Amino acid sequence: MNLDERINVQEVSYLDIALPNVKGEIIRLSDVAEGKVVLINFTAYQTEWSASLNIELRELYARYHEKGLEIYQASLDSDLHFWSNSAVNIPWITVIDPESVYSQSAALYAVKQLPALFLLDRKSNMVKRIEKIEHLEADIKPYI
Repeated sequence: MNLDERINVQEVSYLDIALPNVKGEIIRLSDVAEGKVVLINFTAYQTEWSASLNIELRELYARYHEKGLEIYQASLDSDLHFWSNSAVNIPWITVIDPESVYSQSAALYAVKQLPALFLLDRKSNMVKRIEKIEHLEADIKPYI
């Protein structure tokens, strides 16, 4: 898949991303964003903080998914096998960028360090870059 197929710029306030899930299906951010509050998360499962972040995300997802929250988690892991084993039981959308740390998707979002989190409102407006994990629920709640 080339860069043009993975990134689709439309008249929205975010850059569309199209990456494969654990089944190899291409999942576009734009396909899940319409009418939902979307938390975009660039992450790496092989980091020491990944498990605690995913526990936090699991609690938020359980609490707010029925109210319109979706999570689009893009992994930058270099080990596809490790990622797929870790991601298989995650209830939200998890995709992987095969370019890993050279990810064009992450570069377009100006991701300098992981985790990086962004919030889209129900009208697909990029409303926030979430800086502190401990404020995650407070940052999301006004848009639910």
